[in-house]
Amino acid sequence: MMSLAALAFVALGFQTFASQNPAPTGEDPALKEVRELQARIEKVRGLKFKEPVRVERVSRPGGEDPGKQGYYDPAAKRLVLFSDVKGSYQKGVLIHELVHALQDQHFNLQKLGAKLHQADENNDEALALSALIEGDASLAMVEVLQDEQPAAGKMLEGKLETARNLRNAFLYGQGGRFVQSLKAKGGWKSVDMTYFNPPTSTRAILDPGTRKASINLGAGKVKGAYGLMETLLACPQTREKAVALAKAWRGDRLEEKSCCTAWTLMLDTPEAAAEVATALEQSWSHRHPDWKKATAKGLVAFWEVPGKGGAGIARHGQTVLAFEDFKSTDTVPWASRLQLPPKMKLVAGAKTDPITTGAFLDALLAADFVCVGERHDSLPEHRAQLWLLQLLHAADPKTGLGMEAFHRPFQKPLDDHSESLIDEPAMLAQTEYASRWGYAWELDGPLMRFCRQNRLPVAGLNIPRELTRRLSAEGFDKLSAKEKEDLGPMDFQVPEHRAHWLERLAAMHGNGTASQDRKEKSYQVMAAWDHGMAASAAQFKKERGLNRLVVIAGSGHVERRFGIPNRVEKLSGGKAVAVRVIQAGEPLEEKGQPLADLTIILE
Repeated sequence: MMSLAALAFVALGFQTFASQNPAPTGEDPALKEVRELQARIEKVRGLKFKEPVRVERVSRPGGEDPGKQGYYDPAAKRLVLFSDVKGSYQKGVLIHELVHALQDQHFNLQKLGAKLHQADENNDEALALSALIEGDASLAMVEVLQDEQPAAGKMLEGKLETARNLRNAFLYGQGGRFVQSLKAKGGWKSVDMTYFNPPTSTRAILDPGTRKASINLGAGKVKGAYGLMETLLACPQTREKAVALAKAWRGDRLEEKSCCTAWTLMLDTPEAAAEVATALEQSWSHRHPDWKKATAKGLVAFWEVPGKGGAGIARHGQTVLAFEDFKSTDTVPWASRLQLPPKMKLVAGAKTDPITTGAFLDALLAADFVCVGERHDSLPEHRAQLWLLQLLHAADPKTGLGMEAFHRPFQKPLDDHSESLIDEPAMLAQTEYASRWGYAWELDGPLMRFCRQNRLPVAGLNIPRELTRRLSAEGFDKLSAKEKEDLGPMDFQVPEHRAHWLERLAAMHGNGTASQDRKEKSYQVMAAWDHGMAASAAQFKKERGLNRLVVIAGSGHVERRFGIPNRVEKLSGGKAVAVRVIQAGEPLEEKGQPLADLTIILE
């Protein structure tokens, strides 16, 4: 994972930043300039330094990159300038690193970096965060220097296709352009707010105007749009289109095992996926001239790899799979992998021994409500949901679907879509799916199409966003009588639910010092959310005369049962079963208690 321990300024080969007013002999010009530069940075950046910045000039360590001019260390709270940096780069280095110190004082760079380290080995997310931080410092530096050195702005004009150092050009140049786009929308305040909801993919940095959500393809390393771009830039035949194709990235995962490696990518459209598949074929042929080209049914390209096995590229719809199989030239499992449900292991409670599909189905059919938790951006989990819905529908057609992704007031367009009275684009527009939910439609789309094809009713379970915002701002007691009526009877005193969420919610939103009032209001939102969705599910099942309703919501609303499952049982008098969908290796229990009644483990 990329470290944020030290944020460095490196020479990119652009216009240098020379001080026009040398200091008197014997006085360190860098240290003298600090106070004056801090005042200029504050004026440009719109933020005040909360405390003095410790600046140290040190000898360049042996073996240090000669392009690195200095760095800011968030842990030590110090700015380091190498002693051989004089004249041309000195002022630029100081401005850039002072901006990092300013960022740290306002946004806690160490905490941002630690958050990424705690998450997973998602290099792409770390690189995107670094591009925000370095791009902010680069743009601020350019604006501080623009009057005395107009050419400083050229550092934001470099093309990635011709960069000598791609990573530096991405972090400083493309990062600067990304921050510039934020500033154009709402000034430096927009940049400030981005630190509280930073970009999670390098696609967002490459294509600041995109509104397409990333898709989590499951376990494995994420190479990201940057990784795709880097791969294609290395091949002369694909260099010119590398950046454009990288902007079509939606998600990827790289699995590296002793038997094989597999890189799965999802693109914006099937057309973009076809272009990427062709480009990867050209790239692999360029990198591996010793591979023997062959033909294989169902693949875009296939090679016999001397002494290893086979390698190939497959495509299905928006998805591309590039694989190397070190033991086999059998292409069938790889070609089918893009279309079949993921490999799954079914377990009950906290037991690790698998149960059969029949036993799993029997447990589902014994329930009135099948509550399935999800990570909203996970493609494998949504494919498992579709498999579960298909399994239940085949056993009992009087099954319905309830979704957190849709809000209660938009039930009519959901009904019209299920009855084929309106098409998919109209339903999405009328339910305001993109603005109210915001996750990738490619995830929920297959579920909705299955319901339309089989005329399964779909319920919008979520309480209106306007109500949750009012709850968060004012609290339940200050809602109007109409708002309380819309929410229905609320129960804010479920002991297990309250004990789990009251303190945790503030920490999850980055506020470890929230007041008791703030904690209470945040908890009321969560409780209303769970209770409201449970009430929606109970009412919908009864009104539509269904035998059971599959309820799909975020995992936090389903796990441990005290969110939706227990509440819908109480409200309906029926039985609910809680189902988790997880990656192999994730825990089945917490403090000796199962996290769900049934679990689908993706292998």
